[in-house]
Amino acid sequence: MKIVLSYTDLLHNNTSAIEKYSTLLCKNIDDNDKFIHAFLPEKTREKRLLKEINNLQKKQKDRLPLFGLTVGVKDVYYVDGLPTRAGSKLPADAFDGEQATIVSQLKSAGALILGKTVTAEFAFAEPNETVNPVDHTRTPGGSSSGSAAAVAAGLCDLGLGTQTVGSTLRPASYCVVVGFKCSYGRINADGVVYFSPSLDTVGLLTQNVEILIRIAKVLLKNWKDEEVKRKPILCLPTGKHLEQVETPILKIFEKTVELLKANSYHIKEVPMFENISEINENIWTLSAYEMVKIHKEWYPKYKKLYRPRTKNQIETGMKISEVTYQEMLKRQKELRDIIEDKMQTEGIDFWITPAASTYPPKISTGITGNPAMNIPWTFAGLPSISVPIKDSGEMPLGLQLVAGYGKDEVLLNNAQHIEKIIN
Repeated sequence: MKIVLSYTDLLHNNTSAIEKYSTLLCKNIDDNDKFIHAFLPEKTREKRLLKEINNLQKKQKDRLPLFGLTVGVKDVYYVDGLPTRAGSKLPADAFDGEQATIVSQLKSAGALILGKTVTAEFAFAEPNETVNPVDHTRTPGGSSSGSAAAVAAGLCDLGLGTQTVGSTLRPASYCVVVGFKCSYGRINADGVVYFSPSLDTVGLLTQNVEILIRIAKVLLKNWKDEEVKRKPILCLPTGKHLEQVETPILKIFEKTVELLKANSYHIKEVPMFENISEINENIWTLSAYEMVKIHKEWYPKYKKLYRPRTKNQIETGMKISEVTYQEMLKRQKELRDIIEDKMQTEGIDFWITPAASTYPPKISTGITGNPAMNIPWTFAGLPSISVPIKDSGEMPLGLQLVAGYGKDEVLLNNAQHIEKIIN
């Protein structure tokens, strides 16, 4: 079910219309989320929303670019008035932080925070109860599982996520929604329970690119409107990176590439990432080391409450030296330079790959999927987007597009054109 009332319905200034809207928003969650489990429970949700909507009514609507936009916030972001547990069993009072800047920005622009969405434990690998709205026996992906599922199920307009490795684009691919990871640092990522500060990047999940652009204009630092004056040069990073993709996914991807060619897109093939195994290892080494730093006070005190994969990641990080960590930071910068140098010498605008290397796994496997397709781009801090492929076979799949650092606007505007072709 999707909410029939939208932003324009909030333009009514009478109390009954406001109460009706807040009631419908909550009823939609109550009626449908019992199957999806995207939102965390909140006893006073309707009362809180009614108050927020009333406050919103008093503002000048024409000056609020996101007036009435409904948002589900991944439970790693601090939100005033809502507890934070980061998908863990730790008590909420263990976490203390100022409201995330991005949440304040959204509220100031007129958005309504519907509530907290489910995340994998500490935005890592231990899944929680959310299921894929497309197929309830399959994972919605991780770690931004609740945010992706909430958007896919029509429970909210925007799902606020994070991406440390593949935590936004993979769920987007699995749940048939658009997922965007900005250039590292272009959207303020403070006010979160960090996983790995050198990697953690804000992720946005929406129904389509059009609404994503509307949101990005508010959130991205120094947004500049960029017209699409020509079709971009797309490039496949051939070699060991794409060899990680399962055969059925690769066939769908190849069909999508042919569709883009038929629509006059010039697509190159350039060998890349022959050391992909090393790159994959580097991102996990960096994140494990930083996770230890983030959990230095919580882990000794609450070790028994941590789940096995998270424990293993932290204890792996404890064995990593400062020298190795500094080497990982150096390799991170070098990888971005290598990718951008190749883009310049080859005349590439965007890289394209599948957004995920597999279809969403069964929940019974206990895994949230493989982030292999996202790793090099996330490690390098580059902006990337997953756009749903309509003809994706038995299950959902997204097309991933990646731009050079800081080219978020160009990426989003071109993605809107590509979205029309493949979806």
